[in-house]
Amino acid sequence: MTLQQPVRRTAASDRASADGWASATKLALAGVLLLAFALRAYRLGAKSLWLDEGLSITFATRDLPRMLASLVAEDIHPPLYYVLLNAALSSFGVTEFAVRYTAVLSGVLLVAVTYVLAGSLARGGAIAPDWRSLGTGLVAAALVAVSPFLVYYSQEARMYADLALWSTLSSLALWRTLVARDRLAASAKPGLSGWLRLGGPYIFATVAALYTHYFAALVLAGHALFVAGLTVRRRSIQWWWLVLAGIAGAALVPWVVGLSAQMRRLLNSPDFWKGELSLAFVVEKVFTAFALGKSGVLAQSLPLVALLALVFGVGIVLLLRSGVTGGRADVFTLVCLIVPLVLLYAISARNPKFTERYLIMIAPWFYVVLARLILVSSQLVGRLAPRVPVLAGGLAVSASIALLLVSASELRRVYFGPGYEKDDNRAAIAYIQAHEQPGDGIILMMNSDHVFRYYYRGSSPWQGLHPGDDTAFAASELNAFTAGKKRLWLLLWQEYWADPTGFTRDSLEAAYERVDSVDTFMGLKVRLYALDPSVRLSSVVAPREARPTDFGGAIRLLGLDPPVAPVRSGGASSLTLYWQAERPLDQDYIVSLRLLRDGQRWSRQDQRPTAFTYPTTMWRPGVPVRGRVPFTVPAGTPPGTYQLELVVYSYDTRRDLTVVGPDGRPTEPRAIIGTLTVDPDGRAGDPAALGLGELEERGAVDPLPAGTQP
Repeated sequence: MTLQQPVRRTAASDRASADGWASATKLALAGVLLLAFALRAYRLGAKSLWLDEGLSITFATRDLPRMLASLVAEDIHPPLYYVLLNAALSSFGVTEFAVRYTAVLSGVLLVAVTYVLAGSLARGGAIAPDWRSLGTGLVAAALVAVSPFLVYYSQEARMYADLALWSTLSSLALWRTLVARDRLAASAKPGLSGWLRLGGPYIFATVAALYTHYFAALVLAGHALFVAGLTVRRRSIQWWWLVLAGIAGAALVPWVVGLSAQMRRLLNSPDFWKGELSLAFVVEKVFTAFALGKSGVLAQSLPLVALLALVFGVGIVLLLRSGVTGGRADVFTLVCLIVPLVLLYAISARNPKFTERYLIMIAPWFYVVLARLILVSSQLVGRLAPRVPVLAGGLAVSASIALLLVSASELRRVYFGPGYEKDDNRAAIAYIQAHEQPGDGIILMMNSDHVFRYYYRGSSPWQGLHPGDDTAFAASELNAFTAGKKRLWLLLWQEYWADPTGFTRDSLEAAYERVDSVDTFMGLKVRLYALDPSVRLSSVVAPREARPTDFGGAIRLLGLDPPVAPVRSGGASSLTLYWQAERPLDQDYIVSLRLLRDGQRWSRQDQRPTAFTYPTTMWRPGVPVRGRVPFTVPAGTPPGTYQLELVVYSYDTRRDLTVVGPDGRPTEPRAIIGTLTVDPDGRAGDPAALGLGELEERGAVDPLPAGTQP
């Protein structure tokens, strides 16, 4: 009987083991990349193009000089995406599939880049990969491949998939340049030409990112903060990065004039709205979009959200702990994940316009953190299995299974809805085209001419109309367009932006007979009117019932169009109010409409005086403004006659505006503007039973949605 000799590991056996891991990982990575491509190419052309995708086609199909001029005059994005899309469309044609195909390729390449990035960070400054770095890279790549959030934006003809790719590639190039610098420091420092060779990929990727989307500058800010930390720690200025970043910045000089023109136009015609945006809201939206998808359906599962939040939180804690003790790769990960988020919040906090895609460049870092946690947990299982077999491994396995189940469920919604549908311009325009007749005209509101031009093959004349609050312009344009026509089609898309006071839509409803109406198209509505040649629309904005009331010398109520019929208890109605700004307004004022009887309030409805998209800060002094205030009579409200009480307060300060009397002195901060008759519904009640006591508290009703999203 012989004793088994202990196995002695040699450098050759270690290399063989590493080579085996590398070969297996490459095979697995190939499978992940094929899966990523399949998920992104599936049903790529099934959905209609929406407005922004129509913009992409319009700009990308123009020759380069005209394209650049159009971007400066009409767009707010840099040109690289459109240039690349132009090349793709020249080769593949202009179809829904072809126009989205460049995003598919960028999405697949992002999977590969994330694999390299996560692996490089996991092995620190080591040259040879080991099973941990290979495994971390593979898990991170797999998470990116099946991410519903990233799959969705890899199927959209916009620049967001490219932004994620170039930004991540820029961070990877910076990390590899830093590692190469450390290796060379032990021998001889490279000269300027050597640094340019080492940093060439970083310069290229950074310039590409900045020329793709201006939010790439947030990533560059993260790089600057990380390098500043190196400067403090090593007590030596990192001149090499300043040179590389300076060259990348200099590459933007040819576009400075165009960028300046775009920013001036954005500031003069902002597409944001007043309101509040909290950092907690931004973090919550980004986390749920990355972890659970953007539909919001799975985010309603508290246990699932809690599990994933715990997993991600543990990952952040591990990175913080490692960073404090000298883990440079973990510090780099945290900086690239957190800095763009915080900076974007700082930009958006005062003038809120936020959506998760603005932070798509940090999505790969989110999955890198999860991959690191899963691999660290698997290591802990091996060390602690005899004592705590569930503590570490259970967390990793549960998180992995949860993410796979979430992705599978959410990916189905990406393809079929709900939560991921695009505006169905294709069907709406096809409906008009199938039912149009000689003598028809088409008005697009708001102006969606880019995508309309792509789909429409009919013969009726059409025009985009975005009148805003300019009633004279709206009436003039409609009167000129409808002259000599028999019928008018109205294609509505985000009409509350194009016609925030409702003047145009209400004028058409009052003047002409509506003969067709379809609201079943995703995101769009179709109206058809029979025109009366004897009718001309008037630009006059005047109430049926005058009720002049001065609120604090800021805004004046001119009058109202009261409800034309009694309202049943439990029913809904509305009244139209007419306003005028007495001076330029810097406050976002809210109107509060209440039902009163015998001194008791029975209901309260708070909202902006006009559409949510048209705050009082945008009103022009002296220009009449109309707005409809919908309200509901609570079920159980006793029948009878009620007073309509109106209060105006500042959303910013939550202070009421006092009513100014005829003698110029302030009175109570409320005005009675009319009456309303309530019919019975067979159930009487009392305010206490209806839970209306809280309406007495200022701010109990918040008229602005969370995050200021309309």
